[in-house]
Amino acid sequence: MCCVRAAADVMIENESFRLVLSDAGCATSLVSKETGEECLAKGVKMPFCTLTQYRPYDNENFLTHPAKPTVYPANRIVREGDRLVVEFDGTADVAYIAIKTAPDYVGFVLERLDFKIADFGIKRKTETDEFALVRLPIARREHFGEWLNVMWDDRTAVTLLGDAPETRADAFPREDGAYEFYAGMENRVKLEGCGAVLVVSRKDRLLDVIGRVERDYGMPNGAETRQKVGTTASFYWSNCITPENVGRHIAAAKACGLKYLMIYYPAFARTCGHFDFNLQKYPRGLEDLKAVAGRIRDAGLVPGLHFHYNKVTTNDAYVVNGTPDPRLHGIRNLLLARPLAANDTTIYLQGNPAGIVVEPVAASELAKRESARHLVQIGEELIRYQRAVTEPPYRLEGCVRGALGTKAAAHTTAERFRHLNVDDWPIFVRIDQDTDLQDEIAARLATLIGECGFRMYHYDGAEDVPEPYWYNVARAQTRVRRAIGDYQIWARSAAHVQYSWHAITHGCGFDMFPHERLREAVRRYWSKKAFHLNESFTTTDFGSIDIRGPDEMRRYADGTVRRTTGMQMDHAELICSKSVAWNGCSGLRVYRDKELEHPLFADICAVMRRWEEVRAAGSVSAAMKQTMRDGHREWFIWPFGFDPKRPELVEYRAVTKDEERPVRAFSYTRGGRGGIVYWAVGAKVPPELTISAPGHSVKSDGARRFVEADVSEADLLTRFRAALTAVGN
Repeated sequence: MCCVRAAADVMIENESFRLVLSDAGCATSLVSKETGEECLAKGVKMPFCTLTQYRPYDNENFLTHPAKPTVYPANRIVREGDRLVVEFDGTADVAYIAIKTAPDYVGFVLERLDFKIADFGIKRKTETDEFALVRLPIARREHFGEWLNVMWDDRTAVTLLGDAPETRADAFPREDGAYEFYAGMENRVKLEGCGAVLVVSRKDRLLDVIGRVERDYGMPNGAETRQKVGTTASFYWSNCITPENVGRHIAAAKACGLKYLMIYYPAFARTCGHFDFNLQKYPRGLEDLKAVAGRIRDAGLVPGLHFHYNKVTTNDAYVVNGTPDPRLHGIRNLLLARPLAANDTTIYLQGNPAGIVVEPVAASELAKRESARHLVQIGEELIRYQRAVTEPPYRLEGCVRGALGTKAAAHTTAERFRHLNVDDWPIFVRIDQDTDLQDEIAARLATLIGECGFRMYHYDGAEDVPEPYWYNVARAQTRVRRAIGDYQIWARSAAHVQYSWHAITHGCGFDMFPHERLREAVRRYWSKKAFHLNESFTTTDFGSIDIRGPDEMRRYADGTVRRTTGMQMDHAELICSKSVAWNGCSGLRVYRDKELEHPLFADICAVMRRWEEVRAAGSVSAAMKQTMRDGHREWFIWPFGFDPKRPELVEYRAVTKDEERPVRAFSYTRGGRGGIVYWAVGAKVPPELTISAPGHSVKSDGARRFVEADVSEADLLTRFRAALTAVGN
């Protein structure tokens, strides 16, 4: 794969940059005209295009070389007008690549693949399994955005984008120090007609240029949305909002200073797929939902919708109408080895069923969920099984016939059937993205959205698609995004790939951590995600934490059931401060109405509202934000004399453990004086403490009590602990 520099270079340039390709098939230079910087790694030779066959297909090649994936590098590139003609080492294939030169970007499209047939022997055009349209050895800079596929610093940015979901854009770090920027296609998806877009610009112009690319190529407007909405998309989330209680939830959202109110679709729908209304909660169906959304808008908030879109619930008509929809996805086709009577409970198979589902981890809390994924469809019958036997005779044992309302029937030997792609959350079955079912569901969602005026969304379960994931994640999201049209102003997603960047504008938070593990989760997961998304000019959500009450019992990952402390004011300070530090958003999640009865709810709302006002005022400096990103350090806003334009941020340290009761306390130093803030975990009034110290003062902010004295933080902490012991805490 060695490239030899030749004299007949191919030059592609516009007003922003110049790309030089040698006629031997390599990129030799990529210079930004705006900054004068070379963007390729020095001394790294890389074929601009490559062609991959999963085994050699040319007759002489497969008779000579092993049947294994083989990569053929470009060894000659010539330019013919607005087209590149590329030949490859070791194969007679020829690629014709169209060039679109715009002032700010250059587009490449694989027009066709051809084959040079010599005048001896019998030949045919060979298959191509993968085609690398653009490969560039990009020099490392201070920042690399994995999602957007961008390398940048304060001066220059380079990005390589797919022009549609069918193009796989990616980047790979190399041992020689460069990053390989890659855009290519796979035959199982599409080869010819797919393209990539190369952008080299000043960093401060990058989003404007990408916005132009999006408009020119008919992409979703991810760049424009990021610039318009920015970091102000903090939200209130509800799974229990109804026409009767909508006012209460609106009041809670406004008390938190939040601007968006997102409804999780099970609040009104009993199924996913057809989104049949729960008539007990929404007796007038769509009219009630329109009324709820209208109340939200009238209150000055933006209504949003959290939905699943690429799978259907097992109680939906796509599954339980007596004939399962053939557009549900099957993860494996199976073949009967013996006749199957209507009352048989063992299915004998041709071939090993190993790997059809992930077996549960021993003693895992999710073991029951995994076993619920054992669902096969034979004709019009659904069958659940208990165990797959992966030794001869291969079989499925413990079968429950006629599952989910279907009818048990006899089936003949050699009848083919399929194992359905049941979701990790086994109330869902994933849909086949190669059918029009995704468009059908997208149209149904678009109708709901258009009728109700929702404007912001959570594309949940985005990972729940068939392979290839790099394609189907974006493919499904884009189909929904296009159906929604201009009704979307921002969106977050549970998973993303490069092309998703245009449709999904915010990263979503994590939702599996108990409050007692929140600090560790922020350090280990949230901050890491915020860093990675910031590198791709995207913010993330720090607010996917439910406001669980302090006296609830919760099942933990180790199988134990313990009383939780629930959400506390320090959790709100932590979530909101880190979201401001990372230029992200935050929010509150309410599953059940009783969570609004949390004894500290008003105090939690007050904390969030202060941080939202500070966020809106833009009063935290970039340097302070950088300091606040430290996952081991925490800050709160001094609540007395609060001014959002000049907030007093105070760093504090935990005195009590996360799971400790009945008092929660933090120490701090402010104005040279030691300080303690404490409150009762599950009560509106903290215990009375007698603390003797010079200059001792006490202030209350709702349920929180602030004690300061003319002693060091460590000294006051010792006195505080003694006072706690004295009252039996």
